[in-house]
Amino acid sequence: MELERPIYLDLVAQDFPTLKIIAGHAGWPLMPEMIAVSRRNSNIYIDIASV
Repeated sequence: MELERPIYLDLVAQDFPTLKIIAGHAGWPLMPEMIAVSRRNSNIYIDIASV
């Protein structure tokens, strides 16, 4: 799970500010980190899949 942490998207979003990033299937236990990263970067979007 370490390689799937949303904090790594933060680095990509900062290096490529015009790139739109969609984080698919964001969920527990990494949701709080994903929310923090997406609030910091306006080019990251969260997709939450639920049944």
